[in-house]
Parts: sequence; C-alpha cells; structure tokens
Amino acid sequence: MALVRIPSSLLPGLACAFFVAVLGDAAPARAELHVAVVAADDVGPARASVAGKSLRWTSAAGVQLDLDFDPRPYAGDRFPDIEDWTPILPETVRDVLGRLRPLSGRTLEVRVYCLPAYPKGIGRSFCVGSEVFLAPAFRSPPEATVAYTLVHEIGHAVENTLLRSAAGWEAFAQLRGLDARHRPDAAAHRDRPEEIFAEDFRVLYGGRLARADGRQENNDLAPAATVEGLPDFFERVLDGEFLRVTARLQFSASPNPFNPRTRLRVDVPPEIALRGGRARATIFDVRGRRVRRLPELPVGEQLQWDFEARDSHGLALASGAYTVVVEAGGERVVQRITLLK
Repeated sequence: MALVRIPSSLLPGLACAFFVAVLGDAAPARAELHVAVVAADDVGPARASVAGKSLRWTSAAGVQLDLDFDPRPYAGDRFPDIEDWTPILPETVRDVLGRLRPLSGRTLEVRVYCLPAYPKGIGRSFCVGSEVFLAPAFRSPPEATVAYTLVHEIGHAVENTLLRSAAGWEAFAQLRGLDARHRPDAAAHRDRPEEIFAEDFRVLYGGRLARADGRQENNDLAPAATVEGLPDFFERVLDGEFLRVTARLQFSASPNPFNPRTRLRVDVPPEIALRGGRARATIFDVRGRRVRRLPELPVGEQLQWDFEARDSHGLALASGAYTVVVEAGGERVVQRITLLK
C-alpha cells in the first residue's frame, strides 16, 4: 500500500475528508489531500478466504466483495485468448492524482483499491463512502480512461462525505436545471443527480487528462464549465457548508452493514405525517438499477420495513452497496446500506 501526500503548497487552502466522517468545524490553516492507494497484490489472503478462482475480500471500511479471478466467462469473442485480469497500476493512479486541479476546503482522505479481479455482481469501478474500487480490465486501459473513471469516483466520495444536506442537493438541482426527470428513484443512470454531480466534479477538477475535453455522460445538460455559479457551489461543498443534514425525514437501518436482513426505519415529523398519503421505499444497486420496491405504507410518524437481501424476483442480492430512497408526505430521503456476506 502506498500513501500519496500532495503538499499543501500545491493545493492552497485545500480541505475535505473521505473517511466515514469529517471531524471539527474549522478548516485547518494548511491542508493536504491524503490518498491511500492499495495495489492489487495487497488485496489478498490476509483479509480474505480463497475458494478456487473466487476470493471473498473485505475492505478497511467493511465493504465485502466476491472477486472472480477467471476473466474468460466475461471476455467474449473480443478477447478469446485472455487468461488473466490486468489491474490498474498504483503508479497510474498516483499520476492522475498529481494532475488534479487544486481544491479548497476541508482536508480529504480517500482510499483507492486497485482490484485484482472482477467484482461479481457489480462488474465496474465504483465508490462506497470514502473508498474507491477500481475494477481490472482485459488489457491495460489508456491512462485517460483511468483518469476519467478515478476522478468521477472521487466525485462520488466528495458527495458521500460532504454533500449531506437537502439544502445542498436543492441548490445543485437549481443550478443544473434538474426536474422530475432526474428523480433519484426513477431516472436513468446518466440522469441521476449523484451521477451528474460526479461528472461535474470530474470536469471541473480532474485536470486535462480526466476532463476528456469537457465531455460528460449526460450531453443533454450544459457543459459544467459553462454553468454560472457551479464552480462556486463546489467550493461551498468542499468547504463543508452542506455537511449539516437538514432532511426532514430521518432514516436509519439496523443492522448496517447487514446480512441478510435489516430493518429500515424512517421517523416522520408530525407536520409531515399529518399530510397523510402513502410512503414507499425503493432499493437501487450501484449502477442505479431498481432491484426492489418495498410494500407501500400509510404515512405516519414512524415507518418501518423489514428488508431481506433479495430482488423483486426473489433472487439473492450480491454483496455491496445499495441505495434506499424513501418518499413520504411529499418529502424524500436517500441513504446507502451495505450488504456484507
């Protein structure tokens, strides 16, 4: 494992934190971006049990993955001779990080795992909390592809740790002109607010290599660099302005992480409960696909669902992170839960 420390002289006024919580209210006078890069060779037996070609592995923050070391079932006709995965190299990750545009705000910590094998049930690079998981490839990918992917996922880490209030998401939606088409429980992947945020972060902060000339996943939206007020909004996010959770619905899951059952609970303020109507909870995977819609409940001051890790067809869900969207009384709360097997 290598620790990348980018001097504060290169990141004037930087501040953020990528582990589970950000401590303290005052930004330090000098700040650094701390990135721990875990090489594929270090994702191994010390934290895993091996069975044949599969590896069950747990990250430092408790995210559990089933890794498939045999690439042939996924290679298809394009790579008929493939025998081994090609993990992303830590040197490539460090080079990309060195090209990031200077940030401002709170000191940030993020852990990047260069996975040695295919994360079953997910199959792509992704982020949970402050941990980024880079999936391997059939051949060494171009550095620009690594940059594009890595900085996008770091954008999710910023979102997960620093964009914690409803007021922040409302400000972002207004700047970006998001409407009902971009509801997190109904939109296509490219239209989901969290994906648009991560893409905007990549374009604004990724440097020339990661920016891909300003191209973004959702071409129906104005380019991030042309949106008035958007750079200032990101500075406010990085400063921790939207850390305070102001969502009126209070969500909890117990246990979380869970296997295979957890109880989802939402406390509803009396003034919202008086609106009546029906409440619904929907579960999405890391790709934004709906995997389960739980039974609707009448809106009351306390809502509760017992969730077993199965999709709408009754099939067991794979280990990993899932997003729960609860709507009640005209309000919405979005939270993540983690299935660990």
